[in-house]
Amino acid sequence: MDENTFTSPATTWTGRILVAGAGGFIGSHLSELLVDAGCDVIGVDCLTDYYDPVVKRANLVRLLDEPNFDFRLVDLAEDSLDGLLEGVSRVIHLAGQPGVRLSFGEGF
Repeated sequence: MDENTFTSPATTWTGRILVAGAGGFIGSHLSELLVDAGCDVIGVDCLTDYYDPVVKRANLVRLLDEPNFDFRLVDLAEDSLDGLLEGVSRVIHLAGQPGVRLSFGEGF
């Protein structure tokens, strides 16, 4: 392999992968990469209004038509997670509030 060529390890993964925060900018792009690589992806997001949920839904538009993408509207802090990890080989946790200052404490 050419030393100047980068191959994402994500493109070599197989199986079912859960991406928490799939509606965000990074989560949606990673989900697209995984789907394009042939992975089955469970995308999880609660689409909070911390920033406009319309933006998050727009990030998901392409993925929602993919047969190997399953979107689940789940709040990881509040909802039951029973069965969510069934058959999952990897979890990529990108869920959280953008911006470090409001990602913890009473503002979260």
